[in-house]
Amino acid sequence: MDNIGIVVEDLKSAIAFFVELGLELENEMTVEGQWVDRVVGLNGVRTDIAMMRTPDGHGKLELMKFQKPTATTTEVNVQVNTLGIRRIMFAVKDLDDVVARLQKRGAKLLGGVEKFVDMNQVGYRLGYLRGPEGIIFGLAEQIGNRSTADVKKSKKSEVQMDNVLIVVDDLEAAKSFFTELGLDPEGETNVEGPEVGSLIGLKDVRATLSVLRTPDGHGRIELDKFHTPKAIGSVSVAAPSNTLGIRRVMFAVDDIDDAVARLLAHGAELMGEVVQYEDTYRLCYLRGPEGIIVGLAEELG
Repeated sequence: MDNIGIVVEDLKSAIAFFVELGLELENEMTVEGQWVDRVVGLNGVRTDIAMMRTPDGHGKLELMKFQKPTATTTEVNVQVNTLGIRRIMFAVKDLDDVVARLQKRGAKLLGGVEKFVDMNQVGYRLGYLRGPEGIIFGLAEQIGNRSTADVKKSKKSEVQMDNVLIVVDDLEAAKSFFTELGLDPEGETNVEGPEVGSLIGLKDVRATLSVLRTPDGHGRIELDKFHTPKAIGSVSVAAPSNTLGIRRVMFAVDDIDDAVARLLAHGAELMGEVVQYEDTYRLCYLRGPEGIIVGLAEELG
């Protein structure tokens, strides 16, 4: 997993917010030209991009401000059970400190901070927040991973990208798609109860979660099928790549032609073309199950 693409309206505010969370600004640039149009399937694209990375280098965000065409706004401030790429989970060392700092920058808890035990019997404290422009992200602090004294020694909590949540209607089809892409199933479980609803700000939640990981172990996808309340949205609605919000997941692959062929056989559609960028990458965007946008990048040489 290379990076998560987030389309924003106020790029500077988004950068400042994720810096406060603990990510580092890697670089900024403007991209335009026919090669961009051909990748994303839009015309006349001009986009300002900021690349952010976690301190360990394994998690990256690509913040995108569309100058042309201007961003569409069909998915601002949606609920957690809305179909599509819905939130990013970060692992932190001191959840209370991070929540307090981000609330000063306008973030709001969707519910409360709750304790959970995951499918591997590891205990966590979790919180869901709505950040800049309605972006939903989660924070997870492993219980017992560091002493309070150790945590207070560092000015800012270390942060790692843990997983990306995608809400789906057909869980089996989504699992099959990402398995074909090359991810490995990690586990599946059902979650329900008042603490789940308190965490995400919904009532009477019952959902099936399936987690898949990249072979290197640094990237994970959490696929969620909501039984109650039912997922919001329609699988027939395909938001364009310049829609505000968490928009796509980019994967690095060894053979883009082979990956595209296999995913097309699973019902994916190219949004534009497979395009070569200078002498460095071949890139493409595909729309996968239920309109999910996936990017593929093959490094040349």
